Amino acid sequence: MGVKRTRGVAWPDLPPAVQASAPNAGELDVLGVLWREARAGNAPLQLAEIHRRVCRRRQTYAEPEPALTTVSTHLRNLLAKGLIEELAATRAPVAPAPVRTRGGYRPQTRSPLTSYRALYPPGQVLFTTFYGLAEAYPPDQRLDALLDFARALGLPDATLGRLHTLIQAEAAARGHAP
Repeated sequence: MGVKRTRGVAWPDLPPAVQASAPNAGELDVLGVLWREARAGNAPLQLAEIHRRVCRRRQTYAEPEPALTTVSTHLRNLLAKGLIEELAATRAPVAPAPVRTRGGYRPQTRSPLTSYRALYPPGQVLFTTFYGLAEAYPPDQRLDALLDFARALGLPDATLGRLHTLIQAEAAARGHAP
C-alpha cells in the first residue's frame, strides 16, 4: 500500500471504507488477537479460538469476558468494515465438544470451517485514531502526545527523558515555546 499526503500528513493508502471505519473497543480486542497471530505465523483463526484468546486477555486485566456471540458480532462488523477476511477451510475440522450453558446445549454460531485473518497492520487501521488523538491536543502541545503514548507503553524513565529532549528540540524547530 502506498501513502498519500493531505494537509502535510502522510495517510496510509487504504480503501475509503476502511479509512472511515475505526474499530470500536470490542473490535480492537478481536483485531489484537488476529494481529498477534499474524506476527506468530499468520494462521487464520476460528471463532472459538479468537473468543478463547480475547477472554484470556480480558482475564489478565480483570475485565469481563465477552459472550461467544459478542465476538461473532465483532467479526461480522470487522468483515463489513473490510478490516479482516473470512476464509473457508479446505479440510474437515475435528468436531469440537459441545458447549453447555444453563439452558443446555448451545449450537455453534459460525461454521467450524470458517476462519479469519486481519487484512491490514495495526498502524494502518489505527492511523485515523492516532490522528484524532493528536488533533485533540492543543496545536502547540501535539508533540506531547508522543510522550504520553510512551508513558502508556510503560517505557523506562531514561527513555522518556531522551524522548522529552527530542520533543523539545522539535517543538523549538517548529517555533513552539517549550
